[in-house]
Amino acid sequence: EPELDISLIDGIEGHSTHGNALDYDAERDAYFVGSRNLHTVFEVDRDTGEAVARYGGDFSDYVLPESEGVLTTHQHQFQVLEDSILLFDNGENGAEQSRVVEYTLDNGHAIPLWEYVTDPPIFCYAMGDVTRTVDDTTLVTWSTAGVIEEVDAAGEMLRRYELDIGAAFGYTTALDSLSDPSD
Repeated sequence: EPELDISLIDGIEGHSTHGNALDYDAERDAYFVGSRNLHTVFEVDRDTGEAVARYGGDFSDYVLPESEGVLTTHQHQFQVLEDSILLFDNGENGAEQSRVVEYTLDNGHAIPLWEYVTDPPIFCYAMGDVTRTVDDTTLVTWSTAGVIEEVDAAGEMLRRYELDIGAAFGYTTALDSLSDPSD
């Protein structure tokens, strides 16, 4: 298994790993840390601080089928599910569209499961968020475009919210209800 050599940071775009997303999974007692410039989401053991899994990038613990490209490039927010990972993928610099992609994670392999892109294409030069909701829809936040969409498993748009030109959304959280959970 190749080790991540910290001296490689000199060769990384901007000489920075560009940490851009952080999630905590209580069930796994692990943090998930997104690194845009390493094209990787790291699973970090909460107690030891060690990376126990790497999703994407040159040192990924999961490989794609040979006919596929890379897991993700310049990803932003993500959601690690029971046996898959859902990623907001901004693509390479100069890309014409961002996408949401889900991979099933099985025995060291990442198998493409689902992908969503808009028509016409939207490219988020920064940010972007994705959340699988409790009712199995997917909330996609095209942050810098000021658009939030909710889509079903077939990729059909159920709802779309748009801000005026020049406005943007940050990261979002899907709620089951707007009522106070302490009530």
